[in-house]
Amino acid sequence: MMIKLWCTKIQNSPSRLEDLLKRMTLKEKIGQMMQLERKNLTAEIMKVKQYGVGSLLSGGGSWPCPNASAKDWIIMVNEFQRGSVSTRLGIPMFYGIDVVHGNYNNVYNATIFPITLALEQQALQHIRPFMTEFLH
Repeated sequence: MMIKLWCTKIQNSPSRLEDLLKRMTLKEKIGQMMQLERKNLTAEIMKVKQYGVGSLLSGGGSWPCPNASAKDWIIMVNEFQRGSVSTRLGIPMFYGIDVVHGNYNNVYNATIFPITLALEQQALQHIRPFMTEFLH
């Protein structure tokens, strides 16, 4: 029986990566570099070996269902992930959510938090007057 080095954590990362890349077809390598919009895919398509999509994105307005709860998101992403790991090499996918304006419009009744960029700008407004005082 041939051991899949890339599946075992005993090996160091470069060895695992080299082993995996040797096993991948050109189509699989291309598939792993693709990020597709979630609306264009189903979990069944993720299982199709010829795609091997590496990443999915929920762009603006691409939620699992109207008034989607956190549980709805988990169920949907898990379905896609099961499809992804059922491919020949079992490589898990990355999943991204477009939250330019925060998560309030993606998860129904979610607590609204400012996006990271807004927090940074707010902090800079408070810190800026003191910055010259402490810089030498």
